[in-house]
Amino acid sequence: MAKKLAFLLTDRTAWRLPFKTALATLTLLFVLWFDFSLVALAVFFTVFVSIYFSQITERRLLKVSFWFLPIFSLIGIKLLLSSFSPPLFIIIALALFAFLFFILLGLMSFFFKDKFLVYGIFNTSLLLLLFLLVFHLGRPDNFWFLGIVLFFMMVLIFEEVFKFFGIYKGKRTLAALGIVGILAVEIAWLTSFLPLGFINAAVFLTLFFLLVRDSLAVHFRGFLNLSFIFRELAFFVFITLIIFAASQWSI
Repeated sequence: MAKKLAFLLTDRTAWRLPFKTALATLTLLFVLWFDFSLVALAVFFTVFVSIYFSQITERRLLKVSFWFLPIFSLIGIKLLLSSFSPPLFIIIALALFAFLFFILLGLMSFFFKDKFLVYGIFNTSLLLLLFLLVFHLGRPDNFWFLGIVLFFMMVLIFEEVFKFFGIYKGKRTLAALGIVGILAVEIAWLTSFLPLGFINAAVFLTLFFLLVRDSLAVHFRGFLNLSFIFRELAFFVFITLIIFAASQWSI
């Protein structure tokens, strides 16, 4: 009887996830269709609030990701429209949003067996979206404002990471969060002076904080060693060389 009940619950979740994902994606499309009007934005937030409160499990744990993903996607698609990007780019952006939102809802509903691996992939994608927006919008005259926003967003994202992985440890974690936020602002500011282009710059920072995230997770679990450090550094240097080689450098 217990197995049958578990199967019914899993099957019910499997049907709800595509429905909620489709509703969220159509709501995003609705905002685009009505040119980001106040009414459309009100509908957008109303729908996402209803989806958020319909999630019973893991709702509070993943609330940062839940709200950052649609907001980042909304801003990103608005930028694509303002730059007169081909319709295919908009379709791809909507498809990527739907894919990531489905993963997020699956994490909130215990749909995936290896939730830590899936969350790691999702969190990396969220960081990439954030850095793409930062480097696309960032200019010398407004970077101080973006720097403040970036600091708090990185603190919130990494706080969620620590709580999801069960490594939130009070003052030690708070100190790590502050360092992560400061590092994000400083490295983003320095990277903005390099001729990498906003995509390569975003990939570079995503890679850097992917390694920071994994290193902090291993450290707080007490498994950090030289072998792990050298392996992560080798991977970081290798990918960084590829990013720098793919950029256009000039004297």
